[in-house]
Amino acid sequence: MLTGALLVQFLLIVGLLFQARRRLRAEESLRDTEERMSLAVESNQSRLCGSWTSATYRIWATETCRAMLGTGSAGDRDQQSFTNACHPDDRLETKRICDEAVARGQSL
Repeated sequence: MLTGALLVQFLLIVGLLFQARRRLRAEESLRDTEERMSLAVESNQSRLCGSWTSATYRIWATETCRAMLGTGSAGDRDQQSFTNACHPDDRLETKRICDEAVARGQSL
């Protein structure tokens, strides 16, 4: 009986370690993808600033975009900080577009 319990615990630990390793690889892959995307956008010198997903309510923005908007360089932005960085004449329309996307569950 004790041997069976030890075997189950061992298998659970191995399973947890396997899942932790899988998660680390996925996080590394995500960082690599984001870095490649940033490099592609920056090297293209396009005005593509970023993208917003309704699932996370976060806005990904290139360094150039963050510099243009004056929002700093650390991390992604939320909808409010992005809207605040827009020209005052454009804020209501920007908020409306974002709110509609959230209501439809769409990304911008």
